Amino acid sequence: MIRMSVQGPLMRFWFKSVGNDAKAEISGNAPEAEPRPTPRSMEPPARDASETIRLMQADVFRNVREVGEANFELRRKLRDAFGLLERLRGRAQSFAGMAEAARNSSGAISVALRDLASASHTISSRIGESSVTVDAAESRARRASEGVGQLRDSVAEIGQVVNLIASIARQTNLLALNATIEAVRAGDAGRGFAVVASEVKALSIATQEATNRIASTIDKVRASALTSIDDVSTLGLAISDLRDSFATVVEAVSVQVATTTEIGRSAAEAAQFAEEVNMEALRIDALGDEAVVLAGAADQASEKTDITIAQLSDNASILVRQTDNQETIADRLPVVIDAKLHVGGRVIPVQTGNVSPEGAFVHTGETLLDAVGEAVILEAPRLGRFEARIASVKRNGLGLRIQNADAGSRAALRELLARLTESYAPLRVRSGALADTVARRYEALLLEGWIAPADLFDTSYIAQPGAHPPRFGLMHLAVLQEGMDQLIDAHCGEAPQPLAAFLVDRNGFCVVACGRAAEARSLPGRMLNDGAGLAAARNLRPCLIHSYASDFAGVVQEVSSPVFVEGRHWGAVRTAYGLVSARG
Repeated sequence: MIRMSVQGPLMRFWFKSVGNDAKAEISGNAPEAEPRPTPRSMEPPARDASETIRLMQADVFRNVREVGEANFELRRKLRDAFGLLERLRGRAQSFAGMAEAARNSSGAISVALRDLASASHTISSRIGESSVTVDAAESRARRASEGVGQLRDSVAEIGQVVNLIASIARQTNLLALNATIEAVRAGDAGRGFAVVASEVKALSIATQEATNRIASTIDKVRASALTSIDDVSTLGLAISDLRDSFATVVEAVSVQVATTTEIGRSAAEAAQFAEEVNMEALRIDALGDEAVVLAGAADQASEKTDITIAQLSDNASILVRQTDNQETIADRLPVVIDAKLHVGGRVIPVQTGNVSPEGAFVHTGETLLDAVGEAVILEAPRLGRFEARIASVKRNGLGLRIQNADAGSRAALRELLARLTESYAPLRVRSGALADTVARRYEALLLEGWIAPADLFDTSYIAQPGAHPPRFGLMHLAVLQEGMDQLIDAHCGEAPQPLAAFLVDRNGFCVVACGRAAEARSLPGRMLNDGAGLAAARNLRPCLIHSYASDFAGVVQEVSSPVFVEGRHWGAVRTAYGLVSARG
């Protein structure tokens, strides 16, 4: 299929017409001239339905325009919705991220609180054990205090006994002294007794010294016992105070454990809620993705509708061109002119594809879908300045309708069109002769019985599986191709040599193709049924001259002529040349 596209952004078709000029905006043809009055006669006046036909054509184009406008508005709203969905999806993803972070934080807090509760329980247990130990220490301190008190009493009793022994020792010492005195008085008879008395005296002295030492030791023990009693009493008081403190700590830890447990339960609930929020956010994100996919599918469907509307408009344009009065149609002649287009304060470089007295088609890299109907100024070197408005936006450029121009610019345009018309005259003759030759060949095949009329006009195309681009066949394709390769080759060998020449039926099915373009010979079997293809295949005028962006040689100009077999329209011969340049 020959695609209507050029370098730059793919431009969507948009058509806009006003009143009865709709037909001219699509085809580039001037409005029909008013019928000249004829002298009255006795014959009944001829019925003129041209005005009604024009109204019907305007209705068709208006309907196409309205459908296109509605679809454009739908696409605009879909794009807005798509942008909104993208923003919502971004918000949902952000929300999901925050929910995930909240869930993680809640989980971490819950774990920390569980650890804190466990530690609090451990502390409470340890404090309970310490409290028991303090109670035991207090009990032992009391027993120690009692023991020290008993020790003090025992020491006191021992002191009394020691004092008694000391008293006895003193008395014994006195008795020994008296005995010694009496032994001396007794003389020799008392000497033995004196010895005993001396030993008793020595023993009493030793006993007295021992009791003194014991008394001193007992005094020290008594002092130490008193100190121990004071220390044990102080320890007992401290242990009592510690027990009170432990009781306070136990109570505080119990409250902390209860509070921590409650906080942990709340944190667990918060973590569960955060998990649910996170899951809901993920579901919202998934729904957002699904909505974006659906919006994208709707946009693609709307884009296909755009293409269908463009095809509908092309078909309507073809129909109008074929049903109009042939003499009133002004060709849009292909020519390349570098120009400038002033649109809404901007200056856009453009290049013409074709021109006519009423308008022009220009190629541009700008997307101007919203500019349909907008007033513009077209400036072209050696032509001048033309006030126009954008009549249509197609996939490969803009259709302009000239509104006003000065006399010099009009004259320059007429001169250019005259030169172009003169230059195309030999190509018209050449194309028509080729079409007549093809028609005679097919009529000869019918006459000789090589093919039946039904088979000659057969449209039961057979798709070739796996072919890309799609290719088709016909039951009697070999008969249709018989001798046509040599005929088209000979046509391409004549000067000026075309880029491609091909024979197509009325649906755009390519029977044979030749030419200088490398891909020209790959066209047979393909359906060349885009706007340009159908315009040529279904053209009923003696010759059609137009330009388009091909997929075999870029932008080309084409001269095509219809093929009529035994008076029945079969298809066309199409000859594509390099685009004529008017630079300089």
